[in-house]
Amino acid sequence: MPPVEIRKVFFLQVILKERICADERRESIIYQSMAIREKK
Repeated sequence: MPPVEIRKVFFLQVILKERICADERRESIIYQSMAIREKK
């Protein structure tokens, strides 16, 4: 694999990881707001 391809793959993996983390954070915020609503 040429270095350019390696860099592309690495860059895509980083973007995917960040996107997954953002989705998990959003889900946990939704769960927390639902739990707060249920307590009231």
